[in-house]
Amino acid sequence: MRYENGTGDPRAVFLSDTAPILSANSVRVVAARFLRTAGALLLLSLAACGPAAAPDRLRAIGNGQQLYQQHCARCHGDRGQGLAQLYPPLAGADYLRLHAEALPCIISQGLADTLVVNGTVYSLAMPGNPELYPREIAQIATFVLSAWGNDTLFAEPPYLTPDSVERALDRCR
Repeated sequence: MRYENGTGDPRAVFLSDTAPILSANSVRVVAARFLRTAGALLLLSLAACGPAAAPDRLRAIGNGQQLYQQHCARCHGDRGQGLAQLYPPLAGADYLRLHAEALPCIISQGLADTLVVNGTVYSLAMPGNPELYPREIAQIATFVLSAWGNDTLFAEPPYLTPDSVERALDRCR
């Protein structure tokens, strides 16, 4: 097979010996356009989180998922589905939308009140996790508020910082 200019240069792609699909220059132009478009899409998706918060938020979600599996999934399920009438779901939970600011206190101190989630009453007490650090609570809360479609409950992507969790814990102590 011959390439552009008969040099054996593989940068040009041919269907046959004489009919090029794209020249080497065309490949470079298409690749540059693709990279500009992909870069723009990445920047737009990160901009939705705020320029400085995006990498931290993504890291918090990843760490929060691991912590959720370790501390929360036994009762609330791997996918936040809950367990029948015993433990409320977290996935698509209207309670989270209405009480998101209380989530750090609930994670840390537990909850003994009866609550209604998506129209179902739950009265089994939830034990707290007082051994968790504010950073871990922030990561779990950010994961829960971002997972399973919960992020659509909020106008902006949820992201809790350790400082915001400390302030919330100060209010509920």
